[in-house]
Amino acid sequence: MNNFEQLIKENQGLMQEWFEHLHQNPELSFEEYETTKYIIQQLSKLENIKIETPCETGCVGILKGKLDGPTIALRADIDALLIAEETDVPYKSKNEGVMHACGHDAHTTSLLGVATILNGEVDKLKGTVKFIFQAAEEKPPGGAIDIVKSGVLDDCKFIFGAHLMPNMPTGKVALKPGFMFVASDRFDITINGKGGHAAMPNASIDPVIIQAEMIMAFQSIVSRKTNPLFRPTISTTVVNSAPGASNVIPDTVNLQGSVRNLDLQVRQETADWIQKIANGVCAMHGATCDITYEFGYDPVVNDDAAYEYTLQAAHNFLDEKDIVIMKEPIPGSEDFGAYCSVCPSSYFLYGGANKEKGTDVMVHNPKYKADTDAMYYASMMFLNIVEELLMK
Repeated sequence: MNNFEQLIKENQGLMQEWFEHLHQNPELSFEEYETTKYIIQQLSKLENIKIETPCETGCVGILKGKLDGPTIALRADIDALLIAEETDVPYKSKNEGVMHACGHDAHTTSLLGVATILNGEVDKLKGTVKFIFQAAEEKPPGGAIDIVKSGVLDDCKFIFGAHLMPNMPTGKVALKPGFMFVASDRFDITINGKGGHAAMPNASIDPVIIQAEMIMAFQSIVSRKTNPLFRPTISTTVVNSAPGASNVIPDTVNLQGSVRNLDLQVRQETADWIQKIANGVCAMHGATCDITYEFGYDPVVNDDAAYEYTLQAAHNFLDEKDIVIMKEPIPGSEDFGAYCSVCPSSYFLYGGANKEKGTDVMVHNPKYKADTDAMYYASMMFLNIVEELLMK
């Protein structure tokens, strides 16, 4: 058994330095140029790792073992969010209005730590590890698609990913076989009516009434049009009309919303029904509509074999009470789903909630803080996955 715990402790100071630098210098999706340079700078210090840049931002480190064996990939996301930081940490964001509010700085740091440790274990590796530092997880269509298109995964037997979760105590790891995250899509509909005076609605085609009927009709898709075992979630989140007086019926109204699905067939059915209902409600009132429906992130589905390796990795260093087997998928989404469709995959969660440190604020919040102690658990999981697949 490798002494991974001791090796992580030896690199703890270096990892804290990386984390603070990344946190202070966040960059938005598809704009992670300086972040990429910094990651490459750190990987360049590791003599056994080859660096590739298959996409405009982000990079891949490749560590080929001395012995033959399969190739696996480990992934971390590197982008930040358009959120102004409101924390009290001494290493606050230097980029105004941008912060690492989703833990991607911790993800990147953990994977850099794993690369550093495995660089010194190359003689024991029976195969190859690819360290994927991926851009733009936060912005659809996501950076994972570009990694897939580049061919990075073409020779990979498995890919593994992880996310820090501030709603689970630090020290716990959560796993789930099968569906982990749902698919996420979005719609944008502009209803074209005929404006007029509010006192004479009969002389107009009122898009406000039409949008109200349309929003309610969308809910019949959930209750009546799709398999009740795989019910989608349809949320109309934006309703806009041109600014005007209270006695003026507008010409147009714009609707936007989010759709979540577990089942791929129901996903397509939901998209079809939204468009049928939108056109039908408009036609009933003599209006028309312009519809844009975008398929976003695919669902994250853990492969059975990859999941078993993840589970064994957790058992290698955690007590049974600290391993959480999830019963239900998470209703959120992750662009890691793009990998699942082309390579056997497994994704796990690790806790970062410590109330005394104030790290129990949920992600995408200006007061979010990552518990740096949690990075140990991400690194240990990845290292033990590598040991299970390429060292035993």
